[in-house]
Amino acid sequence: MALGVVLHAPLAFITPEIWEAVGVPWYKVPKTEDWVLMLLGWIHQWRMPVFFLLAGFFGLMILRRRGALAFLGDRIVRLGLTLALFGLIIDAINPPIDFELGHLWFLYHLLMICGLASAAFALTRAFPGVLEPVAQAVAWPARHVAGLLLYLPLLILLTINARPPERTLIPHYLHEIEPLALAYNTLWFIIGAALYQHRDTIATLAKGWLLALSGVVAVASMMMFWGLAHQTYTVTTAPLLLWLPSSTLATFSWALFMVGLATRLLKRRSRVVNWFVRVSYPVYVFHLQPSIWIGVIGLTTGVTAGALLLPTIAISFGLSIALYYGFVYFTPLEWLFNGHKRAWFRPHWIGLGRKPAPPPRPD
Repeated sequence: MALGVVLHAPLAFITPEIWEAVGVPWYKVPKTEDWVLMLLGWIHQWRMPVFFLLAGFFGLMILRRRGALAFLGDRIVRLGLTLALFGLIIDAINPPIDFELGHLWFLYHLLMICGLASAAFALTRAFPGVLEPVAQAVAWPARHVAGLLLYLPLLILLTINARPPERTLIPHYLHEIEPLALAYNTLWFIIGAALYQHRDTIATLAKGWLLALSGVVAVASMMMFWGLAHQTYTVTTAPLLLWLPSSTLATFSWALFMVGLATRLLKRRSRVVNWFVRVSYPVYVFHLQPSIWIGVIGLTTGVTAGALLLPTIAISFGLSIALYYGFVYFTPLEWLFNGHKRAWFRPHWIGLGRKPAPPPRPD
């Protein structure tokens, strides 16, 4: 999620609506450097699929520990209420108020997916003899690394509609669902849940030779996709038959590589990682406006996206952290982002949080 700060840092330079809003004609917009576009393309290739994969992995973990109703209630608070509150605030900053989802669209999809997952889990527990074999069959490919390739055909079929070249199909407003994109993200959620079911496969992904192989395949397939993405697949079917599998394989390979790499590197608890886990969600919610404002300064002064990239990342991240600790961490808003149990603010005087231990009994 924190990589969204990097992904959106040059947004003002590549979004015509922003140029028009600030009165900068297209011919005066500084050209975005190729290395910046390549960086954005690489992040875009795997970031959201890995996000939904992780959501499925930890989603099934929580479902098994706490049950369907507790899981759904927690997600309604941490996804639904966060989307409603901060979506409305962002909408008010950028009038008119038209229920635009903006960069929070993924919360909308994840909330729907979690609702479906809760229902599926509850039904499986209610009718284990009928539905448990179905659940086992869906997760069966994750028993082995090679078996994960069985998910590729369906990913390819969905990629053409959900992630065509150089863009992603997403819901822009509350009344939009984009069912094909929802199905694509749901499939990654299912893959993550299947990996939780067969966690030994993740340990295999972390092995050196397999990590190297997935990295090589990821780079090679991504370079092939980039070489073909500029061609319009409506002109001839040849580019479609080439970029479609290369794009899907690149995303798939990068996802496996990132999961394996994280498993290999994060072998013990880390305060730094724990801190990023805590702040990444609110930082993602807060960072967009500062990034756009800094980019607008670049548009009007002629500074390029590459020259502003690191300053934009640093300033927008720093401002987001300040907003988090200034307005969220010490307030009930922290319950939305990181859950009530992990929040610093859990006052006993309103009946929340741990009750103080009773005084010891006299002997």
